[in-house]
Amino acid sequence: MHKPELAQSSPQRLTTVTDKFHWYHWLVLAASFLLTLAAWFVSSQQNHLKMEQQYNFHAMHLIELVEERMSRYEDTLWGSVAALEFSDGEINAKQWRSYSEQLSLASKYPGINGIGVIYFVKPDSLDAFLTKQQNDQPDFQIHPAHTREEFWPITFIEPLASNRKALGLDMAHENNRLTAAKRARDSGLAQITAPIVLVQDSQKTPGFLFFAPFYKGGAVPSTLEERRESFIGNVYAPFIMKNLMDGTLENENRLLNFSISDGDNLLYNELSADSSDFDPDPIFSENHQINLYGRTWDFTIQTSLIFRSQHNNNQPIFILIAGIVIEIMLFSLFLILVNANHRAVSYAKAASRDLLHKQEELTGAYTRMSRAFDTMLDGLVIVSNTGIILEVNNATLMLFHYHRDELVGQNIQCLLPTSSSGESENGNPLLTVGEQQIMGKRKNNSQLPIHIQISEDLENNQPIFIGIIHDLTDKHQDEQRLAEQEALLTTAIHSSLSGFALCDTACKFTEINAGLAEWLGYSKEELIGQPVDTIIADHEKIETRRGLDMLIKGDIESIRREKQYKRVDGSLVWGLLSSSSIRNSAGQVTSIFAQILDIDRAKRLSLQLETRNAELVRSNAELDQFAYVASHDLKAPLNAINKLAGWIEEDCEGLLPESAQQHFELLKNRSKRMGKLLDDLLLFSRVGRVNYQVESVDLRPLVLDIVGLMDIPSTFNVTVTDITLNVAKTPFEQVIRNLIGNAVKHHPNDAGNIAVLAEKTVNGFTLKVADDGIGIPPNLHGKALEMFQTLRPRDEVEGSGLGLALCNKIVEYNGGTLHIESTNPELLDKPNQLSADNLGATIVIFLPIMQNMTD
Repeated sequence: MHKPELAQSSPQRLTTVTDKFHWYHWLVLAASFLLTLAAWFVSSQQNHLKMEQQYNFHAMHLIELVEERMSRYEDTLWGSVAALEFSDGEINAKQWRSYSEQLSLASKYPGINGIGVIYFVKPDSLDAFLTKQQNDQPDFQIHPAHTREEFWPITFIEPLASNRKALGLDMAHENNRLTAAKRARDSGLAQITAPIVLVQDSQKTPGFLFFAPFYKGGAVPSTLEERRESFIGNVYAPFIMKNLMDGTLENENRLLNFSISDGDNLLYNELSADSSDFDPDPIFSENHQINLYGRTWDFTIQTSLIFRSQHNNNQPIFILIAGIVIEIMLFSLFLILVNANHRAVSYAKAASRDLLHKQEELTGAYTRMSRAFDTMLDGLVIVSNTGIILEVNNATLMLFHYHRDELVGQNIQCLLPTSSSGESENGNPLLTVGEQQIMGKRKNNSQLPIHIQISEDLENNQPIFIGIIHDLTDKHQDEQRLAEQEALLTTAIHSSLSGFALCDTACKFTEINAGLAEWLGYSKEELIGQPVDTIIADHEKIETRRGLDMLIKGDIESIRREKQYKRVDGSLVWGLLSSSSIRNSAGQVTSIFAQILDIDRAKRLSLQLETRNAELVRSNAELDQFAYVASHDLKAPLNAINKLAGWIEEDCEGLLPESAQQHFELLKNRSKRMGKLLDDLLLFSRVGRVNYQVESVDLRPLVLDIVGLMDIPSTFNVTVTDITLNVAKTPFEQVIRNLIGNAVKHHPNDAGNIAVLAEKTVNGFTLKVADDGIGIPPNLHGKALEMFQTLRPRDEVEGSGLGLALCNKIVEYNGGTLHIESTNPELLDKPNQLSADNLGATIVIFLPIMQNMTD
């Protein structure tokens, strides 16, 4: 191997030298240049793909934040609808203000401007409606005037201070507001308006209203006519778009800027120079459409300056520059080699006095060439035609874990596994011109995959081989891991009990697993190549084909739904389908992947449960109707009997004997008892039908109010614990009224003591109502809680026998307990008035903490 010399060259000399380049020099330079371009291109594509993936993630996350926030506001509206249903849609401004304060709009629902109620008022009801509302809100007026024959005024709105201009505003005066309000009424669903300007917005920026309808009876009627007939009004929330977006997400240190439009109307815009981190030349920009409560919003999303700064990756440029530097070095190397060879030929016959000088120059050139070799990232090895290693660079030594003196002079076989020798025409792959991938062998006998590029040259008229070696270990390991993952995935799919299938764009099965075939009673071979319709129930085929067409066209990315499938015997089974499209690198859909879970048993049980629930609802409705009819139809003749008895008694006053007068009195008392029995039966049958909200109640004022309303004789002393309890006031008040009434009604004397005591416990509270009356014998405690049971003759004490039974039923429906004890004298305020034969009874009630009582 000659050591080339260095000399000064003119441009003409350089042209002459480059003319001496062999084809393989240009091949090496071209190959190196192509490798550099490929590395630069791959790095650039990977960098762009990572940026695109992060952009898509943040764009979808932004849209999901908006959708999630709107869903929370919808839940708030439906919660308000439920609150109105508990009061049959009739509330006043004070009640609505109390309810809205409990919502804590400013802290829990940032972006919402308020919450209010809109009633639908027909023209013939307008005067009565205005009179009622002005009694509640003296400054209430419906505005502005319009010509429509219907009124939709904002009747309540909180917080009132910031929304006062909206109070009394009629939705019917403006088409966008009225259209959305009617659409909510007719659909029974939450709806939003087209873009509007809120009257309370001094900036006159875009906004919208969010409606949720409520109806008589609570539930949404099933038909359009019924919905319009039973419609009461809408709960609504006004939104200023800028406030909504500020409450949803802050435009600070965000990777994306965006704008939102509804048709031609711009709702929100960050795509301007005034926006934080706005990028006038974004890396990515896309449009997305989402359907929100009857309107379509167009999102234009683009990257910000922060996104650009975080993805300013110069790695592809560095790779390109490094490749060009290596290219220049290779060119310089070949130029030096060719130049040295030319000079050696030209000056071979020079005087001997110049030989030493030339050799020194050649030695310097050789040293520089060796340094150039040693700076290469790939391995370089020069081999004689006999297989002896003439020279290696540092990259080769590091790759195969040798020292230079351990390789130079050795046969090239030491770098190859034994199984690789003798596989080429020269007996060694490193002596074969061209490119190939083989296995190399390190000093410790471990193997590594390598890519070699061999070129041939002459030295002293003898062929030598120059090999460039590139380590493929990372690529080989990646390919091996990928193959293992694919094998693992294939094994998992085919061993799974769930059904998996692949179909082509012609909707024919290309692959299925054993779980799907066994579930449907087929073999795999019977289904592969068959149309998807083979396993689809007849009534599902059109919808299934429509969904597959949308997946293949790319209109949707996935499908998830329950549907019926047809087994080989013709029977139908339920399955949960999860299907998605598979695309190639060009983004084209090549096949459809589907997973089908067996939900047949669960689905059939669900359908049975729905049927039974419907029957239960119908049965309850029939019971309510029966109770109403029974109460109405039975009380009518009782009232007639009372009137007839009164007329006869008036007509025969002074004529009837005393026994007949007693019989008339008995007749009237028993008629009254029958009326009370019907009322108590109606109350008893309706226990559990209405839920009441828990509120804070002061026990002492409540009991004293009940005593005053019941007109209990002043000779009875009532003692009450001064305590505050969290209870549902209406049913709780009914229980106490019945217990105090029983204590007075069954007391043997005209005077007595009654104690109403309460004590909080860890998981609830205990209420005791005690008296010093005749008491209840222990053996009759259970019987006293049954319906129509009294411990004294009804002619002595008027009553239906349902008082304690009704109390017991209310308490049990709310998870509590009620039992009877003998009165402890210490419970009463005046124990000296008790006698040994007059110890009375104590009704003990336990209710769990914070329960919404049912009546």
